[in-house]
Amino acid sequence: MKKKIAFLLAAIIVVSCGTKVKKPEARSKFLKGFSTYYNTLFNAKDALNSEFTDRDKAHKDNFYAPYISYFNL
Repeated sequence: MKKKIAFLLAAIIVVSCGTKVKKPEARSKFLKGFSTYYNTLFNAKDALNSEFTDRDKAHKDNFYAPYISYFNL
């Protein structure tokens, strides 16, 4: 008898947990949109900073390049 009651109780718990459908809360939708917006801004700022550092590392200043033909006369 105790086995039947335990089995029935376990089956009820499994069925009740398996059939619940959680609806998204309005607050979670707001937080998702909020975090997505600021995550995009952070990633754009990070990408811009990395692009600036890459360009600074790749830049070679050669002021006399346009005037070399004048000096080779």
